[in-house]
Amino acid sequence: MLFDDMTSRLKAALTESMRAKDTPAVLALRSALAALDNACALPLSEIQKSPVTSEYIAGTTQGLGATETQRQTLTDAEVISILESEVAAHLDEARYLAQANRARQGEAAAYQAQVIQAILER
Repeated sequence: MLFDDMTSRLKAALTESMRAKDTPAVLALRSALAALDNACALPLSEIQKSPVTSEYIAGTTQGLGATETQRQTLTDAEVISILESEVAAHLDEARYLAQANRARQGEAAAYQAQVIQAILER
């Protein structure tokens, strides 16, 4: 499945970037992983609440795994679309920063786009 493969690639690249102290790459990879994770979250209206509540704290649940929620599975097209939108967002940011005479920050944003694009192309 592409989702598992992409998250594995992103996590491996994140580890390498952290070891190399490559801050812009770390930021881009964490952002991409968060985007994928957020896309897997179900809307609150679809989450089933646990019937077992705590007698000690109002509005909470108790028991092993009580705070775990269901996740949805992303299709391959959705995974690619999410990562491509991350690349596009970084490129838009780079263009905006370049127009605002902030070339150094713009170069960092363009580099972040390249980092994610490289993961997509593997």
